[in-house]
Amino acid sequence: MRTCLDRALTFAGATLAAVYAPEVGTRELQLVDTSGSVPSGPAPPERLPLSGDSPAARAFRTHHPLWLTAETPLGALPLGIQGSRLGCLLVLGASPDGFEAEQRRFLERYADAVAALLPPGADPPVPTPLLGPALRSLRVGSFVLSPDTGLIEADDTLLELVGITPDDFDGKVDTLLAHALPEDMHALMSVLEPTTDAFGRRDLEFRVRGPTGEMRWLSLSCRAEPGAGDGPQQVLGVVTATPVLRRGGDDVSRIQWLTAALDDAATVRDVGRVVVAALREPLAA
Repeated sequence: MRTCLDRALTFAGATLAAVYAPEVGTRELQLVDTSGSVPSGPAPPERLPLSGDSPAARAFRTHHPLWLTAETPLGALPLGIQGSRLGCLLVLGASPDGFEAEQRRFLERYADAVAALLPPGADPPVPTPLLGPALRSLRVGSFVLSPDTGLIEADDTLLELVGITPDDFDGKVDTLLAHALPEDMHALMSVLEPTTDAFGRRDLEFRVRGPTGEMRWLSLSCRAEPGAGDGPQQVLGVVTATPVLRRGGDDVSRIQWLTAALDDAATVRDVGRVVVAALREPLAA
């Protein structure tokens, strides 16, 4: 779970996540759980005064998230349920440009999942760990693929999303791909077997068939790590459930969005409305 958490934080643009909760009997926030590391600079402090000017204390007092872009970009997200103040999730950014909008949305969902695990009152002890179980509740899976061998290291959450039990998984990427819809196979292969000039982050939505035949959308984000020789040594990635398909700018994303939208079209008028919506943006019409 800790490895999956570190991978998920990487794709959320964070190098470190830390949970602070009020310490009983004091006016301080206490560090209760961390994951990741700080590339340079000091580690997160064990305690922060509630009346101080730290981002964590400010987010806790105001109950509003803070996104700061400075020498070390960071986000401070208040933890609470129905107006209660339970703590703060502090994340350090990996990019000097700060967190992208999609990364912020994921981290805000992640903060809600962490808050759901915190006790509502001041007296009960704070459970630890928090970060791993919160990620598990969001159903975020991760993998490491070796394109040269076709072997893939997948965690239990990813196998659950695809519809494979751990006992039935043989460690081969073909076993996972066999559960994807044939129409999405070409796009998946282009992402999981990148060329030597495609070492950046890649994002894709795809569909799988569950054990009972139901179809579900999954979102995949991956990054190829260059290795010695002509090809990538590893492909690192995360997979999450996608309740609503996003409309991307590439041809594959447009076709996938159109296909999903047409599934709900019941009349000729519905079909016309969906197709017009799909064509208006790329044609600038």
